[in-house]
Amino acid sequence: MGVAVVLGFILSKINLLILVTAIFAVVAFFALGLTDITKVKEASELVFRISEKSFALVSSSTYCAGDAYTLQPDISVAGSSFYYVLKVSKEQVQAGQGGRETFNLLIFSVYPREEVKKSFVDSLYVPKAIAANSFRTSAELHLLSRMYVEGKDYTDGLDPKSGFDDLPEFYADPQAINPVDTLQFIKEVKGGKTSLYVVGCNSALCEAHLDRIRSGGFPCQKRRSVSSI
Repeated sequence: MGVAVVLGFILSKINLLILVTAIFAVVAFFALGLTDITKVKEASELVFRISEKSFALVSSSTYCAGDAYTLQPDISVAGSSFYYVLKVSKEQVQAGQGGRETFNLLIFSVYPREEVKKSFVDSLYVPKAIAANSFRTSAELHLLSRMYVEGKDYTDGLDPKSGFDDLPEFYADPQAINPVDTLQFIKEVKGGKTSLYVVGCNSALCEAHLDRIRSGGFPCQKRRSVSSI
């Protein structure tokens, strides 16, 4: 009888342990899922704000305008910091009947910083974005930035002798050794042709970079940054 009582007690404790472990596993699973959802939501809001700001500028009626967006150093998720890299890229798309009209697509994508670093280690690895936003425009798009190296720093890729060193894409990494943490947007209309310049730069050196890209800088640039909230 005593052995049966002891076995019953042990089994009850084992069942309790199994129940507690199961509850912990379920809670941890949903907590991790909620963290991932929050991370995607915050990243989506970031690219939405940047896309809206640049679209408003290029769609305005002014012939000469500039604005800026300063990236936060990280995204706060559940009390911890999520480090990210923002990719700015462009594509051409065909639209209209028979694809007769050509538009330019400006794309903003957010990647986990570790994902981008993996792609530098392994050239075959394709980093996975967690959020993206874009808009279509008839304006010519010019993307300029220092060259991103090994997912951790930048080299000087702005050659004043070559004028606008137009890139198909660039990365803005606010956690890099010498970060690119600001996007400068400049709209110009000349001879009926609209151009939108997107320049990735360090917040402390943006004016110097703009001066190097174009001697004397951009007259349309307001020379101010707007911090994200």
